[in-house]
Amino acid sequence: MRVIFKVIMLVSWSFMGCTFQKAQLTNELQTELKTFNGKGQPLEDFFKEAEYSQLKISPDGRFIAAIYPKNGINSIGILSSDLSQLIFTGQFDDERHVINYEWVNDTRLMLQAGKKFGYLDGRNSDVRTYFVDYNGRNFQNFFAGKWAYYSLVRTLPNDPNYVVMAKYHYSDRGRPTAVKVNVNNGDEKLLASPPIARGYLLADQNGEVNVALEPSKQSFDESQIHYRLGRGSPWTKLEYPVKGKGSLNPLHLDTKAKALYLMSGLETGRDAIYRLDLTSGQSKLVSSDPVVDVSSPIMDEDRLVGAVYDPDYPEIEMIAPDSEIMTLYRDLLVSFKGQRVNSLNLTRDKSLGVFMVSSDTNPASFYKIDVKSRKVTPLGQSMPWLKSAKLASMKPVKFKSRDGLDIHGYLTLPPQGAQKNLPAVLVVHGGPHGIRDFWDYDPEAQFLAQRGFAVLKVNYRGSGGYGRPFLESGYKQWGLKMQDDLTDATNWLVKEGYADAKRLAIFGASYGGYAALMGAVREPDLYRCAVTYVGVSDLTIQRSDSDTGESEAGEEYMDRALGTDEADLKKRSALYNIDRIKIPIMIAHGKDDVRVPFSNAERLRDALEKAKKPYEWLAKDSEGHGFSQDANRYEFYLRLAQFLEKHTAVPNKTAAQSGH
Repeated sequence: MRVIFKVIMLVSWSFMGCTFQKAQLTNELQTELKTFNGKGQPLEDFFKEAEYSQLKISPDGRFIAAIYPKNGINSIGILSSDLSQLIFTGQFDDERHVINYEWVNDTRLMLQAGKKFGYLDGRNSDVRTYFVDYNGRNFQNFFAGKWAYYSLVRTLPNDPNYVVMAKYHYSDRGRPTAVKVNVNNGDEKLLASPPIARGYLLADQNGEVNVALEPSKQSFDESQIHYRLGRGSPWTKLEYPVKGKGSLNPLHLDTKAKALYLMSGLETGRDAIYRLDLTSGQSKLVSSDPVVDVSSPIMDEDRLVGAVYDPDYPEIEMIAPDSEIMTLYRDLLVSFKGQRVNSLNLTRDKSLGVFMVSSDTNPASFYKIDVKSRKVTPLGQSMPWLKSAKLASMKPVKFKSRDGLDIHGYLTLPPQGAQKNLPAVLVVHGGPHGIRDFWDYDPEAQFLAQRGFAVLKVNYRGSGGYGRPFLESGYKQWGLKMQDDLTDATNWLVKEGYADAKRLAIFGASYGGYAALMGAVREPDLYRCAVTYVGVSDLTIQRSDSDTGESEAGEEYMDRALGTDEADLKKRSALYNIDRIKIPIMIAHGKDDVRVPFSNAERLRDALEKAKKPYEWLAKDSEGHGFSQDANRYEFYLRLAQFLEKHTAVPNKTAAQSGH
C-alpha cells in the first residue's frame, strides 16, 4: 500500500490562491542531522507526517479512501477495496490541506480543507467544504459566495443523495439552522431552526434534527440543550435534574420513548453516560468509571452500545454486549490484545469494515475485516519505517502528591540498555485544563527514550480526564500546587531509582513551557536545564494578548484559571523571577503565535540576556503555536536533543558552561 499511495496523481485539482515559502532543510542542517542520527533511528522518522491516516470504506464496500501527505500537503486518495487499483488522488495548493472527509454515498465524498497553522493547537484557517466523486470528477464547492459556513451534521444512508448540514450564516451572526443539502447540485432545503444563538445540532438516521446544544457565551463550562419530540413539535429547553457547572453532551434522542441519552459530569463530577426520561425528568446512570471521565461513546447508528475509558490502559465497557458492533469489538480486542482498537467503520450492510489499532509501540495499523467470517486483511501501517520491536514500552504509573492527591502518569524507558539511574526528562503537557496524556504511541517520548532518557509524563492537577474537581483543583494554581505536582513527579522518578538526581531536565510546550520555566524558578537546584516551547513566560501577556481572551467565555475562563490580580500573576511568572534561575534555558517559539504570543519569548530572551543568564534561542517565521513545517520541526527536535544531552551528560555540569 505504501508504494500504491506514491503513484503519480491520475487526476488532480487545484484551488488557486496565494502560497507561502515553505521552510527547507539547509545543507548544513541535513549534514548535522545525518551526524546526529548516526546508526540509530533517524530523528525525522519520529516527527514526519504519517504515511496515511483516516482510512474509511465506502458504503457499498467497493472503495477505500485515505488522507496521505504528498509533497508536504495532506491529500486524498481512493483505492479499490482490494487495494489492486489506485482510482484517484487529489491535492489542493500549497496552503490547503485535506483535514477530514466523509463518504456521503457509494461514489461521492465530502471534503473539508483548510490552511494548517499551529501544530499544537490544531488551528486550521479558511476551512472550506467541497464535494467530489470517487474518481476525481464533479469537484464542486457549492457554498462559495453564500456568506455562510457549513458543517456536516449527518450523512443519510437511506437518502444517499442528501446530507444534513448546519448552516451558520454571517448575516445572522452565525446562528445555526439545519439544512438538507443535495450532494450533486448543492440545492438546500430548510429542516429546522433551533432556538439557539450558537452551537451544534444532532440528527437521527432519518435526518430529523431534534436536538441542539448551545454553549454558553459567558463560560466554557456551561451549555444548554434544546430538544423537540419530532418535526412540528415545539422546541423545549431541557431542565436537567442536576444543577451546576459541568458538561452536557447529547448523544441520541429516542422520540418514541421520550428519552435522551447524554454525557454529563454534573452528578458525580466525572463525565458519565446517562439516560434522561423526559417525562419524569429522572436520569439513570448507564455507564461510568470510578476514576476517569468517559473518553468516548460507541454508537451503532442511533443506538448506544459501548463506552471507552482510559484509567491507565484503554478499556471498553460493553453497554449492549450482544449487539453486532460490540461482539465485533470483543473479537477484535481478543485478536489485538494489548492494543487500542478504534476508528471502526462499516459498510451499509455491515458485511465489511475498516479499523485501526494502535499502542505505545504501534503508531497505527489499518485492517479490513469480513464481518461474517472474521477474516482480517492488513492494509498497512501509518509509519512503516518504525518497527514495534525497536520502540520503547510506555508504563502507567501512579504516586501521591505531597497533599495526598493521586497523580497518574506514563513512564517510558529506553528500549535497550540501562533501566535505572538514567538521565531523565519530565515532559509536561499543554492545555493545561481539560487536556491529559494517554497511553498510546508518543513521538516525543519515543524519540527521547531512544536517546537514552527516562521520560515521564504526568496528569498533574488541573488536567482533564479525571473529573471536574480534579480539573478545578488547578485553577489559580499555575506555578503553585500544579508545579508542586511536577516537582513531586520528578522526585518520585529519583526515589524509584529510574533517574539520576544530578541529570534531570524539564521540557514542555504551551502551558508545559510555562511549567518548565517555573520548574527552574521554584526548584533552582533540581533540574540541570529547562526547555520552553511556545511557552508562557508572563501571565500578564497571556491575560492581555492571547486569542483565548477574545471571547467572553475565554475571558471568564482566564479569570478562573489564572486569576485577575496583576501582582499575583507577575509573582507566578518566570519573567519576573529571572534572578532565581540558575540553569540554562532553551526558548523556541513561532513568531506568528496568537495562542501564546511571541512576546513571551522575546521578553524572556531579553531578560535572560540582561541578567547574563545562559540560554539558547530558536524562533521561526510563518509559524504559530507549534512548528507546522517539517524542516522547522526537525530542527527544533534536533536542538532539543542536543541541549538536553549537553546539560545532562555529566553530573554537576554547571550552568556557566552554557553559551548562547
